[in-house]
Amino acid sequence: MSFMERKLIYPILTMIFCLFCLGAIGQDIDALKDKAKKADGIEKLKTLIAVADAHYNRNELEAARDWGDYSIELANNLGKKDFQAETMNYTSLDLIPLKADAYLILGKTYKKQGRESRANRHFRYALRFSEAIKYDKVTEEAKKEMEGLNQGAGNKFLDRSLEGLKSTTEELIEKVKESIDEEDEQKIYLVRGETKENLGRRAEEVGKPVKAIEHYEGAAELYQKGGDSIKVRIMLNRIASLYARLGNEERASQYADLSKGGDQEIDAILLESAAVKAPEEHAKDLEEMSDDLTTDIKSAKIRTDSLRLALEVHHAKGNTKEFKKSLQKYEESKSELDSLTAKNALMQSELLNTKQELELIELKRTEEKSFRNWLLFSLGLILSFLAILGILFVQRRRNHRKLQAAFSELDETHKQLKETQTQLVSSEKMASLGQLTAGIAHEINNPINFISGNIMPLRSDIEDILSILKKYEEAIEKFELEENFIEVEQLKKQLEIDYITEEITELISGIDEGAERTTEIVKGLRNFARMDENEIKAFDIHAGLDSTLSLLRNQLGDVQVLKDYSDIPKMEAFPGKLNQVFMNILTNALQAMPDGGILNIKTRSEDERVFITIRDTGIGMTEDVISRVFEPFFTTKPVGEGTGLGMSITHGIIQAHHGDIEIDSTPGQGTEITLSFPLKQLV
Repeated sequence: MSFMERKLIYPILTMIFCLFCLGAIGQDIDALKDKAKKADGIEKLKTLIAVADAHYNRNELEAARDWGDYSIELANNLGKKDFQAETMNYTSLDLIPLKADAYLILGKTYKKQGRESRANRHFRYALRFSEAIKYDKVTEEAKKEMEGLNQGAGNKFLDRSLEGLKSTTEELIEKVKESIDEEDEQKIYLVRGETKENLGRRAEEVGKPVKAIEHYEGAAELYQKGGDSIKVRIMLNRIASLYARLGNEERASQYADLSKGGDQEIDAILLESAAVKAPEEHAKDLEEMSDDLTTDIKSAKIRTDSLRLALEVHHAKGNTKEFKKSLQKYEESKSELDSLTAKNALMQSELLNTKQELELIELKRTEEKSFRNWLLFSLGLILSFLAILGILFVQRRRNHRKLQAAFSELDETHKQLKETQTQLVSSEKMASLGQLTAGIAHEINNPINFISGNIMPLRSDIEDILSILKKYEEAIEKFELEENFIEVEQLKKQLEIDYITEEITELISGIDEGAERTTEIVKGLRNFARMDENEIKAFDIHAGLDSTLSLLRNQLGDVQVLKDYSDIPKMEAFPGKLNQVFMNILTNALQAMPDGGILNIKTRSEDERVFITIRDTGIGMTEDVISRVFEPFFTTKPVGEGTGLGMSITHGIIQAHHGDIEIDSTPGQGTEITLSFPLKQLV
């Protein structure tokens, strides 16, 4: 395979894999859609919501929105059929959590699309449905999503577009209001409240309790503005009753208590609980209210025309009494017709305003869609460019992964080697060192014994030779034979016989002292060589410390050793291993005092434990060094001067003896190490 063929095969395989993954996900969605086609009723609704959620998770926002809207539409239709179809095995209460789920998915979809205002409205719907039945999962998620939205940030374009419309609409409303006095305005609120109440009753009749609650809250607000506190309390009692039917006793109790409260408390709660209507929903409500008003106007007009015809008949017949009665009824009917006409004009003005707002929202939606398409196109170009870069660097990434795998394997092998080395050092090194020191001690001991045994005879022989020479000198001097020994005298002067005699004495003394010191070293080596013993024995702490110090005599230099040994009993231990502990700690102490200092060694016994304190006046250690001092291969010495295993092995030996070690060090002032061991070892 050529280089170009290898270069092309990887992106092709990558694309095939991606298509396979997308196909697998697509198959899941297709399966859900097939299930939705075959399902009916509430099962169909659940499947539609699952399809919308699947599209949302794949970031197919347009499809998620369409299927979410389809879910809401189906839920509303199922609600209408709830009490009409006897074969249905669900109630309106079963639809409420599903509506909450559908509105939540739509809200999240609009939020991803950047349509904050619409997302916020759908989150509010989800919150209203979930709170009605205590659907905590959706309630918490909807609240969290609403907190993350920057309300009003996405409506800047709409606000600017409505600025010109507001003035015109407000002028129209003001013109209508000018012809209506304060009393008539309150009547309008009351009429609108009745319309909202009727809408609530209809929603309640068709099994939409949450929608009924929304209408009753609106009616209570309008009745409050119209000054009818009795009607307000009636609406609050109906809301409490609906919440009780939904199983939300907390809200039911809240509204029941609210209906018994004062007007100011009712006012505050209504302002707090009043729902912010979406323009589409508000337009539907206005159309329903306008239809009802139109019906009332037609009825009032028919009644007024009938009364006018009756007046004409009574006037033609000259029936004054009946004419007056009909005239009064005609005036009342005409007044009601005028009032309804004025109310309808105000309603039509609001409806016109709302429809214009909807047109502007649709305009903004179209612009957003165009902008989104442009963004998607730009994103496609960027992704294509990134794909080309990925193809160019795929080989490098592959090599990098191989290098990483090799490095990981090497690192793992290195860690294993560290662990193995740490385990072997404490056993093999101690055994080999014990054998080595024992052999050295044995080999040195023989010639040292030879030297020590021959020093006394050598000294005696030399003294005898010197005494004979002295006798010769005395005889020469006594018999005045100097002339016969002139050459001998000259040789004596030439060899400086007096200095040679003195030097021989000093050399013999030096050999004797060296033999004694070597004997002490051999004794120390013999004691230290017991580290390969694997049996617990009675161990003399002081003897172990002294033998270790004797081996370190050449490293003492200007260091002054101060011993404070207490009368302590022998302890059970592995003697050779404890000697190694002393060797490591004392060696570190001496190396910390290169220019001399004081080394204090103190022992004591307390509560069936032995304590050994070793303090130096060296350079000390920082907290960071103390925290890592027992790590294998950690050392502060230059490369080649330390393996970093001494204190690690020391710590292991101390633990094997069920002992403890404490380190107290101050940089520049020295270090104090306290060892403690039990007198008896638990086997």
